[in-house]
Amino acid sequence: MLGIGLNYGIKVNEQVKINNGDWSDPIVESIRSTDFGLVCKLETNYKNLFALARYNIGLINVSEFVFTDDNGQVNDNAKQFIRNLQIGIGYKLKFKKE
Repeated sequence: MLGIGLNYGIKVNEQVKINNGDWSDPIVESIRSTDFGLVCKLETNYKNLFALARYNIGLINVSEFVFTDDNGQVNDNAKQFIRNLQIGIGYKLKFKKE
């Protein structure tokens, strides 16, 4: 089975960790609070077994920063997009009596 859909994400928390220190709230927000993207899914079944792969492709730049080079020139190619790959295998349980 192949599937394609839209996703809308909301940032619920952002924390930073420097070296081996503890996780803490950032001094400056580094990513936008929302994201919009596409989700693609591929799933296969064999009897009660299934395997799936899902890939999320962010369509908007989520970075709150303006990236520059060493000379202070704005780099328009430096953008951050959310990407997410999920892979899973499973077994479907049947609870219905036949």
